[in-house]
Amino acid sequence: MKTEYIEQSKECKPDSEGVVGGDLLEYQRMETVLVIEDQEDLNRALALRLQAAGLGVACAFDGIAGLEKIKRLEPDVIVLDLRLPRLHGFKLLHALRGQRNLREAPIVVITGDPDPEIEQRARRWGIRRVFRKPASMRDVVQEVLDSIEGY
Repeated sequence: MKTEYIEQSKECKPDSEGVVGGDLLEYQRMETVLVIEDQEDLNRALALRLQAAGLGVACAFDGIAGLEKIKRLEPDVIVLDLRLPRLHGFKLLHALRGQRNLREAPIVVITGDPDPEIEQRARRWGIRRVFRKPASMRDVVQEVLDSIEGY
C-alpha cells in the first residue's frame, strides 16, 4: 500500500465539510491509519492514541470524506464507525471493496449500533474486528497494531 503521505494535522479537526485540512507531508515509510468517526472527541482521542503508538493518522468525520481520503491516501488500516453522516459505513465498505487496490485493507469497526447482527454482517465484508461503543482505546489501538503486523 502507498503510505508515503499522511495528512498534516495533530488534532484532526474537521472543517465545515467534515474534512481535515492541511497539506500532505512526505514521510519515510510510516504506517498510516485513517480514522473515520463522526464523534469529534472520539475521533481525536483515537488519533492521539494511534500517533502515540508511532503511526501516521488521518481523520475524516463523515462517510464521503472518509471514502475520498481512502482513495487518496490508501491507508494501511481503517478504523470505521458505521453510523456516519452522508454515507453509512456499510455503503462505504461496498464502495471500498470494489476497488482492487483496497479490497484487502484491514478494517476495524467501532459502532454504537445495538443491532446484534452487526458482527455477522461485518465479517461478511472482511472486517477484522467489531468494537461496541464505548470501546477500550487500548484494545482498539492494539487491534490496529495487530492488523498492521498481519497485513
